[in-house]
Amino acid sequence: MPLGHEPAVGMALTMRSGPVVIEVEYDVDPERARDFYAVMMKMQSMRKRNGGFDWSLARDIANPALWTERYHCPTWGDYLRLRDRFTQADSEIQAEADSYHRAHDASRVRRRLERPFGSVRWKADSLDPRQDTVSWMAP
Repeated sequence: MPLGHEPAVGMALTMRSGPVVIEVEYDVDPERARDFYAVMMKMQSMRKRNGGFDWSLARDIANPALWTERYHCPTWGDYLRLRDRFTQADSEIQAEADSYHRAHDASRVRRRLERPFGSVRWKADSLDPRQDTVSWMAP
């Protein structure tokens, strides 16, 4: 990724924080949708080769010009490494996909820390199975 495009981080993350979900929005002229889709199939291969998984592409039902590319990385560290693995060919695919995006704004990439059910202790008195033990007393 080009320098100066570092992700904004507003929470404490470690290299092991994860999984991370990345969503990229594209505003694409509906007349160019087929060509855009073909480029995104190349994007899918690139993301998976560089470590992304569960890649998907969705089109907004209310506004067919809006598309969302979505993929996961196992950890924050994996995501940062994925960003560093771009080859010249990867950069060209990304530039081609970006060329279809009509509104050139920086807020179209969202990075989220996914919290699967049961992965976070929200109450201070909840047991943490990695640290707390429960002992049973016989009656």
